[in-house]
Amino acid sequence: MTGTLTRKDHSPLANVNGVLQVKTGTGTSAAWQTITSGPTDSHGTLTATVPLSSKSTFRFATDGSWAVAAGQSSDVTITPSRLLTWSAPTSMKVGTTYIVGGTISPATPGIRVHLLKGSSESDSTLTGADGSFSFTLEENKIGIVHYQAHLEADSLFAASSTPAFGTLIR
Repeated sequence: MTGTLTRKDHSPLANVNGVLQVKTGTGTSAAWQTITSGPTDSHGTLTATVPLSSKSTFRFATDGSWAVAAGQSSDVTITPSRLLTWSAPTSMKVGTTYIVGGTISPATPGIRVHLLKGSSESDSTLTGADGSFSFTLEENKIGIVHYQAHLEADSLFAASSTPAFGTLIR
């Protein structure tokens, strides 16, 4: 995360004390926490590395001095998505049952994973304590079926999906 302080003509303001702050979660009880503070560099920037684990809101604020008024940026919210992985078969035999498994990360129990067959939902299941899930697949017609796993958005994470996966039914 980088905060940059400039004049109206976009020239950098170096050596001005500033803070980068983050607020995670939702609601009014979430408090601002300082990630880093100190003077801006010669380019007017203050930088910090921030791992995102859920929805987070950031802001950059500066102290006032005899030459510069105190200021604060607009809030910027970043909502990451969960990593969703699974292994779908490339081909299946008609009338044979297959179990397809996957995981979400960060591992969270009780997250609903939807199985899409074509553009319609065909099943859903909840993740286990380790973030794992599984679906039972069985097809009765020869052809190609496209499967996709999908997670809905929630208050901390954006929606995420696997790419649609074509499976040959033989």
